[in-house]
Amino acid sequence: MRSMKVYKMIPDVERFQSLAFREPPEGLLFDGDSYSENWKPPRVIIRNPSKPAPDFWGLEGIPAFALKWSLQGLSHLMGPGGEMLKLAPLAKKLYLFNIIYVLNCLDKKASIRNAQSPQVIERYAFHRNRIDRGIFKLTDDGGINMYATEGLCASPDDEFLPTVKKRKLKGLLFEKVWSSE
Repeated sequence: MRSMKVYKMIPDVERFQSLAFREPPEGLLFDGDSYSENWKPPRVIIRNPSKPAPDFWGLEGIPAFALKWSLQGLSHLMGPGGEMLKLAPLAKKLYLFNIIYVLNCLDKKASIRNAQSPQVIERYAFHRNRIDRGIFKLTDDGGINMYATEGLCASPDDEFLPTVKKRKLKGLLFEKVWSSE
């Protein structure tokens, strides 16, 4: 059995352009809920236009990311745990990937939470047998973070994170938070 690693996915808004809602949509938290049924594409603006454009765009203040339609072919690697939501017309034809697969896989006994803010996890430990998707959110942090695995599938070519690394796609940072080793 391959070792498994879990990474927190963080949009790299320091080095690349990012997006912001022109007017924040009401009631959208992006904490694991699906919005596809009643989705109305919100207008977005580009932040830091002098910086390079990424492959994956951070969206200010929400745990989701946008990607070009040309990268939509990666959706099979992102799994059925998310939905592609069209953003208001931009020349770049961007789609928001909203992660809707929320797992209860945190090993609560071995993990350490922040005493003042229990949604902040200072040290992660997971029940490996409960992780069955390559991209997910956690019930234990209220869905405010995005996670990706490495080592879940038999082949790295069948996983999102190794494919992003192999293709040298830009815009997401991967912070390792746990390893089964």
